[in-house]
Amino acid sequence: MVLLDRRVTIDEVSNYLQIRHGSASEIIHNRLGFHKVCARWVPKQLTVLKPAIRSKRRGLPSKGVVFLHDNARPHTAETLWKLKFDVMAHPPYSPDLAPSDYHSFGPLKRHLGPRSE
Repeated sequence: MVLLDRRVTIDEVSNYLQIRHGSASEIIHNRLGFHKVCARWVPKQLTVLKPAIRSKRRGLPSKGVVFLHDNARPHTAETLWKLKFDVMAHPPYSPDLAPSDYHSFGPLKRHLGPRSE
């Protein structure tokens, strides 16, 4: 029921299943692992990871669009240019190094200290 309608309330679930409110709440929260975010039921594992993702992406922009493409076709590149997208260039022939990894260089260098010189 929660998967079909993410906005369903605990009262609606308990009335539909004819069980106590507390039982419906316990099933949804503890057994199914959902909780409410902006009036919608979402899996807890996603919301638990949110702070970790934010801390790892500190150096990256959190708003707006950053488009990363590797060897885009000419018409794609032209469309992006016309739409005035900020395009992150990807170094050619460098499959192990992506611009999305650049934010980790500073913390890594600080961690290594004088050994990185």
